[in-house]
Amino acid sequence: AERVAAPEYIRARYREALAEVPRLDGEDAAQRRQREVAYLALSRWLPAMLERKDRMSMAVGLEVRVPFCDHRLVEYVWNLPWALKSVAGESKSLLRRALRG
Repeated sequence: AERVAAPEYIRARYREALAEVPRLDGEDAAQRRQREVAYLALSRWLPAMLERKDRMSMAVGLEVRVPFCDHRLVEYVWNLPWALKSVAGESKSLLRRALRG
């Protein structure tokens, strides 16, 4: 059996994932990086976490809900400008403002 060089494999998969990220005209390097990180979180990390949440909750007979994972909400927020999503470097600033009313 052929052995896979882990660092090379990881770099190749990472490059493939980044190639999927939608490119926007007029986006600077920082905005591009934010979009890449957000895309990877939504397309790679979130599905893994949701699957683990399902397995753990089912193992103990709980029903766990994730109301902010509604695809319509995710698609809407994905398309908002970064200036609305992050104010003064505060994470989840849009959500915090929405909950304040």
